[in-house]
Amino acid sequence: MKRIRNKYSMLVWALCFWTLAGCDSYLDVNPKGTLEQEKQFEDVQGYRDAMYGIYATMAKTSLYGEALSWGFVDWLAQLSYDKYMQSEKLVNVKAANQYKYDDPNLEGLIGSIWGEAYQCISYANNVLENIETVNLAEDPDYALIKGEAYGVRAMLHFDLLRLFAENILLHPDAGGIPYAYHFDLKNKEVFSLKESYDNILGDLTKAEACLVNDNEMNPSNAGSDYRVARGTHCNKYAVWALKARVFHYKGDLDSAAFYAGKVIDAPDLYLVPRGAYGNKEMKRFPRGDEPKERASSEMIWGLYTRMIADSYKNMNFENIGGSVVVLRDDIDDVYDISRSSATSEDARYKAFFAKVGEISSDYFFVRLLGTEEDTHTLQGVCLIRLPEMYYILAEATYYQDKEKAMRYFNDVRNSRGLNDYASAEVTSREEFMELVLAERYKEFWGEGQTFFSYKRENKGFKHPDSWDHYGEVYTPSSEMFVLPWPKKELEFGGTNKD
Repeated sequence: MKRIRNKYSMLVWALCFWTLAGCDSYLDVNPKGTLEQEKQFEDVQGYRDAMYGIYATMAKTSLYGEALSWGFVDWLAQLSYDKYMQSEKLVNVKAANQYKYDDPNLEGLIGSIWGEAYQCISYANNVLENIETVNLAEDPDYALIKGEAYGVRAMLHFDLLRLFAENILLHPDAGGIPYAYHFDLKNKEVFSLKESYDNILGDLTKAEACLVNDNEMNPSNAGSDYRVARGTHCNKYAVWALKARVFHYKGDLDSAAFYAGKVIDAPDLYLVPRGAYGNKEMKRFPRGDEPKERASSEMIWGLYTRMIADSYKNMNFENIGGSVVVLRDDIDDVYDISRSSATSEDARYKAFFAKVGEISSDYFFVRLLGTEEDTHTLQGVCLIRLPEMYYILAEATYYQDKEKAMRYFNDVRNSRGLNDYASAEVTSREEFMELVLAERYKEFWGEGQTFFSYKRENKGFKHPDSWDHYGEVYTPSSEMFVLPWPKKELEFGGTNKD
């Protein structure tokens, strides 16, 4: 195994000791800069607070509150762009659209993703190391917390792997990323790509074991506030869904289908009924004044936060005419609007987008927040939802049972208001995969999954400006799909290249 020692990692981990000192009392730092560990973890409430702090960190705009959902990674997927090129605040968008990862502004954004993710991982490690001394039988929440921490660690490493390492289907012998197992200042070992996948799946298996009794998304007799609204925590079904996602991404379709099937069989999870998709609580993170209301039938795991609405509005709505991102020009084609009828119309089109004006060809992105809605309406982000499990099952089942694969595929289409796609129209698995990828494109807008879907399939993105750049496609390559590690990592010897 190739090991790489990285001095810069020490700087990253050192920052972990003070950055979140004000986050819900999660980390209490004394004047000497050391953590008051015994005070933080003296009872189960301290562990609960620690997990709340971790989820709050994940929901920051530098991670899933923007960059890894509706922001940076969706810019990479060409879902929106700087059409008018008149605003200084959109320099990151322009650089991302052009995959100029060496742009100074973009370097800072990429560095913050790397740093904040590893910082959050360090907090999960802190929970895991301290909980080893606890008798889990003392309170049912202890087992949940331990499982959640393993799940968080796995997910964050996986998304770092998808961003900063090669596609394992094309480069199975490539290098991976640093995998952090301990809350300390030691350099973190860099594993190969295959080993990194093994580490992630190993953590998810440990999470699964801890969450074995986590059976209800919205338990009627929770016993503690921590067990209410499990959809806002890394619950058992989220772990199964993450396993399905990881196995799918590495090409193990049988294992991916096994876990995806377990998720869709869950009693509290089901696709939105046809005709109900436009409801606000169905198309985005569920709103609700009570924690028990913060769960929908499709959201497997999401992060609660009220801290991202202003950023969303500022990027998508304010001062239209040059200082906000513009959605790609071919939205009507993406959603096959010309084929719509009274009995088959894609509800996502109206739920996600709104015309800027009657004579304008531009759209607002309103999936997460409408132009006239109060900012409190945006209460969080979805990390993983049920339709993804159907897409995985459709892909995995095609060779064994084409009709069953078409049923999984059409179940999501039906939920969104569309009629079945006829099996007779699909003549090969390659053609079917193009259809699945197109549905993923429609479904995951604003959730940060489109870039990763195209990376897995090694597909290029059409230019978002279909007027001046008609037919242009960004050719898939490692230079496009593999983000460079922060310069300081490379400066001190870290690299994911052989």
